[in-house]
Amino acid sequence: MNPPLIEALYSVLRALLSTGAGYLVGQGYLAVEIASSLVGLLMVLAPMAWGVYQKYLAAEAAKREVWTEEQRAQRVAS
Repeated sequence: MNPPLIEALYSVLRALLSTGAGYLVGQGYLAVEIASSLVGLLMVLAPMAWGVYQKYLAAEAAKREVWTEEQRAQRVAS
């Protein structure tokens, strides 16, 4: 993904989290300080989780791309 798109997605995520936290504060379920801390925590954890997921996908793709010389020769021949 290109960086401007990632920044836009983070902005949307922050807005959604802030909206949800604001609702919970308004209903009296959370204090403002806790809601702010939770939004900050989730904004740190979201990119970390996305990075781990991307590394997992890359590792799975690499496993599928491992070919023996015989398999490679057969693939080229066909």
